Amino acid sequence: MLKQSGEKVMAEVIDYAPSQVRINNQPARYLVCTYQNMTGENLIFKSGLLRWNPISFLSDKKVIVYYDSRNSNRYFVDVDESMGKVVNL
Repeated sequence: MLKQSGEKVMAEVIDYAPSQVRINNQPARYLVCTYQNMTGENLIFKSGLLRWNPISFLSDKKVIVYYDSRNSNRYFVDVDESMGKVVNL
């Protein structure tokens, strides 16, 4: 729903951080990104859990984020669309 009605922004990736979730005895990770809105407020977003590091496939270390401008706690970090055409074999 946020892809249709949310505000679309390009957020800067600032970290590829470990989570508390472990897969095959390794911590699953997520992207942490930031965006400064029109009022000068810095918003921090976290992606869903990721199996591998997508940063090298992102243009200028930027990722697409859709968020509700009335409630910035409602957001979606679109890692897949931000990478463009990547084929995982």
